Amino acid sequence: MKQAMRVLTSSETNEWYTPKLIITRARWTMGGIALDPASCPAVNRWIRARRIFTAEDDGLAQDWHGTVWLNTPYGKTGNRSNQDIWARKLEAEREAGRVTQACLLTKSVPGYAWWERLFRRYAVCMLRERVEFLRLDEGGEVIATGKAKAGTSIWYLGPYVKRFQAYYQDLGRVIPPPSWTWRRR
Repeated sequence: MKQAMRVLTSSETNEWYTPKLIITRARWTMGGIALDPASCPAVNRWIRARRIFTAEDDGLAQDWHGTVWLNTPYGKTGNRSNQDIWARKLEAEREAGRVTQACLLTKSVPGYAWWERLFRRYAVCMLRERVEFLRLDEGGEVIATGKAKAGTSIWYLGPYVKRFQAYYQDLGRVIPPPSWTWRRR
């Protein structure tokens, strides 16, 4: 178990799965999840996305549609953060009009250019406690857990900021995008 904890709480693996508590709130915020573009069949048992892309599908090479849940792969590709790469893909799909709403999970790392870009554009819930991510077996059963080394941000890209705030406020501080007025929606 100690080895699993070390791996789960480092950037040596992308196999960090989001706890149901966070996923359920994303589903409530968006009214369902149409796509999880960085997933696997085992974790989709509780994400319940209508469609998933696995590593073999290469979600970055696909078009994304509808409501999206995205727990970005951690680590780097070359010198670039995978969180930046995947967040940029999500933003491009939203700007193209294919993604209607999205919840995005990343590390809370103010000061990184990609994090600051998101902070200037979208609502965010900066979770009060570090997330205890899950390691699953092939059947989707939890075999280990481990807390992330850094804090976690849940971003919301969509029109229902007040709904996002209502569902996540007990988990952390929800900060609206700079242009937001709470009375609007």
